[in-house]
Amino acid sequence: VVAKSGTGPMKNGEFWYRMEDQSGLACGYTRMQVESTPSGGQSVAWEMKVSFTGGEYKEHRFFEVDSKGRLVKAAYSAGDKPVSDAIRSDGKLVGKARGKDGNMAEVNVDLPDDATSYLCFLLAATLPQEKGAAWKGRELDEANNFADTGEVHIVCTGKDTLDWEGKALNCWRYELAKPQNERRKLTIWVSGAREIVKVSWGSTTQILSRTSTKELFRPIPPAMMETAGSTKEWLELECVIEGTTPEKLYDYFTKPELLVHWWPPEAEIEMKVGGKYRAIWKSQNQILEGTVTDFDPGKKFVFTWRWNETPKDAAT
Repeated sequence: VVAKSGTGPMKNGEFWYRMEDQSGLACGYTRMQVESTPSGGQSVAWEMKVSFTGGEYKEHRFFEVDSKGRLVKAAYSAGDKPVSDAIRSDGKLVGKARGKDGNMAEVNVDLPDDATSYLCFLLAATLPQEKGAAWKGRELDEANNFADTGEVHIVCTGKDTLDWEGKALNCWRYELAKPQNERRKLTIWVSGAREIVKVSWGSTTQILSRTSTKELFRPIPPAMMETAGSTKEWLELECVIEGTTPEKLYDYFTKPELLVHWWPPEAEIEMKVGGKYRAIWKSQNQILEGTVTDFDPGKKFVFTWRWNETPKDAAT
């Protein structure tokens, strides 16, 4: 972060956040501990736990920058498993990261001064609080061996008055975007005291709370259970749905106008062997696409699928 008039550190302390889904319902919490470091920089210990129908997501991250805003350390764990942990050393990021084989291995990657991590959106709180203030860096993916995923930009786009805990709160609004990744877009609201007050992730929203929000994480029992019949190429799930029939369930998987009631906002299905099967989340730039391979109305529907971001050589 280039030091300018109006820049400053994030507010130190412990911060709790309410996580809300798209309908505004609480789905978990985030806890953030911000501290000053001996080097004149700051560190952030980050914990997030959210639940959703059929599953949950838990992560821990650590992010440290020096007085010039340069990345000093980054660490990440998903669930209870460590994924990466590395520190700056002689222009390199040195440590360990989990490889595709699932094992932790040594990592040693170039670390330019403008390199940052996935938590770089927090730097919005350190930027000048004026419209047009901007920052850019290169984002390293700590979930994927610190791979360089390209430039990330943060720009102050103005001021908003938020209705926060029953009172009006003036905040500066910052937009984060990645030119090469349309899905990576966030809006961050920062108070005059340099607190991260609210973050819109698209599918979820993070809102500051003055008290602990830990009780908001309530695991939801999975709607479907994987059976012993599953293999690497064949996914078999089992569930009980009361008050319906096999024929009606078949329609809700095979008719686009019914599929969109419970899964994607848009769908395209060609009911013939070799026909396309597409579930589309346009706002998130996500598409699940495959091919119909077999069907028997009211009894069986078989299709292949892969996400649009999955490598083309990966198995369906």
